[in-house]
Amino acid sequence: MVRLPIPTTNQVFLPKPTNCNTDFLSKTRQCLTLLKLCCSAKHLTQIHAQVQVSGLQNDTHLLSELVRFRTLSPLKNLTYARTLVYNSSHSAPISWNMLIRGYASSETPREAILVFLDMKRRDVRPSKLTFPFVLKACAESFALEEGRQVQVEVVKCGLDSDVYVNNNLIHFYGSCKKTYDAHKVFDEMCDRSVVSWNAVITACVENFWLGDAIGAQLFWGCPVQGLHTPFSKILCDNRL
Repeated sequence: MVRLPIPTTNQVFLPKPTNCNTDFLSKTRQCLTLLKLCCSAKHLTQIHAQVQVSGLQNDTHLLSELVRFRTLSPLKNLTYARTLVYNSSHSAPISWNMLIRGYASSETPREAILVFLDMKRRDVRPSKLTFPFVLKACAESFALEEGRQVQVEVVKCGLDSDVYVNNNLIHFYGSCKKTYDAHKVFDEMCDRSVVSWNAVITACVENFWLGDAIGAQLFWGCPVQGLHTPFSKILCDNRL
C-alpha cells in the first residue's frame, strides 16, 4: 500500500480584533492607578498631562479623582481644581460638590457660594450632598440672604425633608443670629436626629434664648442620650 502524503499548510493566526473601548478602559485604569500612588504636586501634574495626551479629559470618574486630590487631600490647590471643573464639558455633580466643600472649609468660604451659582448656571443639578457644604459656606460667611436663597433651592429640589440638609440649615440660621428661623426649621422637621437637637440648642445657647420659654421647652423635650452640648454650659448660660 502506498501512503499518499498528507498536505500540510502553515498555521494561520487570526489577528486579534482591536477594540477602542478596551484601549480606553486600559488607559483609564492606568491613570487611576497612578493617582492612587501619587504623592507630590509634580507627580499629579504629570498624571494630568497623561490624561490630556490620552484623550481622557472628559472621563467623569478621572476628573472627579483629580478634583478630589486638589480639594480634599494634602495636595490641595483650589484654584487648580476650579480650573479642572470649569474647563470640563462633562463635569459631574460630585466634582462640583468637592470643589464647593473645599472652598467651604477654606479661608475664603464665600467662593463656595459663587461656585454653587456657577453650577446652577451650567444646569448641573445639585444633590443632597451639595446643600450642606453651601450652607456651611453661608454660615462661615454670615451670608444670610444667600443662605435663604439656598433654602429656596432646597425646596425646589425636594430635599426640604432631608435630615442632614435641615441640620445644616439650623446651624446656618444659628450662626447668623436668626434663632427664630433655626427653631422654625427644627419645628417643621418630620424626622429629627440627635444632631438636630444639638444644632437647635446650640443656636439657642449662643444667642441667649435659653431663658425664653422656647429654650426651656427645647431643653426639657430633648432626648438626653447622645446630647453633645454640655449641660453645664446650658445651665451657666441660662443664669446669665
